[in-house]
Amino acid sequence: MLLVRNNKKPSYSKLSIDGLQRIPLPSIASMNPEAIESLSGEFDRLKKLPRLPFPEAHKCSVQVAIDKAVCDAT
Repeated sequence: MLLVRNNKKPSYSKLSIDGLQRIPLPSIASMNPEAIESLSGEFDRLKKLPRLPFPEAHKCSVQVAIDKAVCDAT
C-alpha cells in the first residue's frame, strides 16, 4: 500500500517569471539603522549554531529564529 501512488506527475506551482517578480520581498534599504543592527547581531549569534539540512528547515530551531528575526526587522 505504501508503494501505490495516484499522482504520477509532480505538481509544481504555476508561476511565471512575471509572477515571481511581483512577489514582494523585504528591502534592506527601507530598514532603519536600529533594525539593521539588530538583525546583523542576531545573524552573528545564530551563525555559530548547527543547522539541520535544508529539507528539514521547517523544524530547525536556528532557521526558525532567523526567519523570526527577519520578520521582526522588516
